[in-house]
Amino acid sequence: PGQINALIPAGAVLGQARLRVVAPGEVASEVPILVEAVSPGLFAADATGSGLAAAAAIRVASDGAQTPINLSGGAAIDLGPEGDQVVLLLFGTGFRNFAGSVEVTIDGVPAQALGIAPQPQFVGLDQLNVIIPRELIGRGEVEIRVTIDGKTANVVTIIIA
Repeated sequence: PGQINALIPAGAVLGQARLRVVAPGEVASEVPILVEAVSPGLFAADATGSGLAAAAAIRVASDGAQTPINLSGGAAIDLGPEGDQVVLLLFGTGFRNFAGSVEVTIDGVPAQALGIAPQPQFVGLDQLNVIIPRELIGRGEVEIRVTIDGKTANVVTIIIA
């Protein structure tokens, strides 16, 4: 009841604008907004914008085999044996039009961003894939900080076994 999802059209002019919500024939709300090419926001599992990330993970074994990792209920991510990599799939919005600058740290440790792309299942949903550094094994709950084209997203967390 307290959330409205809206997609700003791709051709919208950048800069100051007004967002108007119209409910059965009358303006229910009108607020000023700033339309930017990039304004990253990461989704949290509980939809508050903080806490555990709305994310998925895939373990890539040294032989190339891929196995999904269940993150439901705040499950800890096991980075597996030496030679495995775990790719974290972060979901959010506002970063599909990035110009190329992506910085990610997990618990202060730089993490390699593999790519950003629109997620085709839902309009406006973006995905950022990141390799979780193995030096984070055993750290527990850690913060993920993402900066895209100089703009910092909200902080979310994951748990690393």
